[in-house]
Amino acid sequence: MPEKWFTLGQQDGLPILKIRAAALSARCIQQITAICREAALLALQEDIHAMSIMKQHFQHALAIVTPRIPDSLQQFYESYQQQSGLHSL
Repeated sequence: MPEKWFTLGQQDGLPILKIRAAALSARCIQQITAICREAALLALQEDIHAMSIMKQHFQHALAIVTPRIPDSLQQFYESYQQQSGLHSL
């Protein structure tokens, strides 16, 4: 099965940042928001006038903001999805 990717924004039809879906598994939307905020803060710590957030900022933020959804709940959702016939996005 091919890897799934999320694209965060586009400029001139090209992705600004692509993140492997596996890196965001077991994370709710609030945690993804926290990752984006943390990445922005890391960029500003490097340069208070930063106009962009680089890949390394997101990588560091992913290490800081840990998943909060327990494995048991993640497995329940995956099982429910398979049994109900729902498709993932």
